[in-house]
Parts: sequence; C-alpha cells; structure tokens
Amino acid sequence: RYLVHQRRRFMIGQVRQLLVDIRLHMSLSGSLLLGLENIARTTGANSPVYRALKRRMSGGSAKSWLEVLEQVAKDVNSVHLLRAAQRVRSAQQSGGVAGVDQAIASSVEELNDEIAGQAEEQMQQMPTRITLLAMPFLLGPIVILLFYPLVDRILNTLAGTAIGGGF
Repeated sequence: RYLVHQRRRFMIGQVRQLLVDIRLHMSLSGSLLLGLENIARTTGANSPVYRALKRRMSGGSAKSWLEVLEQVAKDVNSVHLLRAAQRVRSAQQSGGVAGVDQAIASSVEELNDEIAGQAEEQMQQMPTRITLLAMPFLLGPIVILLFYPLVDRILNTLAGTAIGGGF
C-alpha cells in the first residue's frame, strides 16, 4: 500500500514534467505530434510516463497526438494526464494552437497547485511522525524518571535495615 501511494504521489510530478516537455517541444516543432515524437526519441527519463510514451510512439504509424496522450494516460492510469488530454481536446476544437498551449499551461499550473498541497499536507504530518519515531528513545528515560523515587525509597529502606547500617 505504501509503494502504491508513493507511485501515485510521484506520478503527479512525472505528468507535470511530461506536460512541460510537450509544451516546449510543441513550440519548437510546430505541432504536437512532432513534439511527442521528439520527446519519445530524445528523452533520457526512465519514469513510467516516459516509458509508456516511448512504447506508444514506437509503432511509427501516423496517429493523432491526442490519441497517443490518452493512451499514455490509460497505460499509466493517470487521472491528471487524462484530464489534461480532455482539456487539450476541448481547446483544440474551439481554439487552435494557442488554445492548446493555454490548456497545457493551465494543466501544468493545476498540477503545481496539487504538488504544493501535497507538500503542505506532509509538513503538517511531520510533527506526529517525529514524535512517533522519537518515542522509543524517550520511553526509557521517562520510565526511569517515573520509577526513580520508588527505587530510591526502596534502596534507602534496605540500607537502613541491613546489618552494619548499610551496604
């Protein structure tokens, strides 16, 4: 469960990086399909998102870049990438290249906000985690401080009753 949670947590950053790369390569190549081909060909990233993109682009058949993006979203099971693809599809139907760029930029901004929210949530959980980690180290001294008066009283009582007046 922990590994699934970590994969899901890091997936958001990988999707954000892919969208940033798509936006960059789209402006350099002039079309999104050429941008996706450039990303698949030149990227050295080994994340699940980029591996799925390379796998989808390796066929070589002329396909729609939007279909490739949706297939990658389904391959990695990313709701964020699927939402970005839907946003890009609606922007393409209504606006053109400028609308597509703006849709990708708003998706990147949404992912940045979500990553910031996750970081803030982790910072709020940090004191509890630190306390739980420190508990075993604090338990020994706490027990000693609680039982010291009792042990001291027992030792003083024994010292007074011994033959010769002490140990």
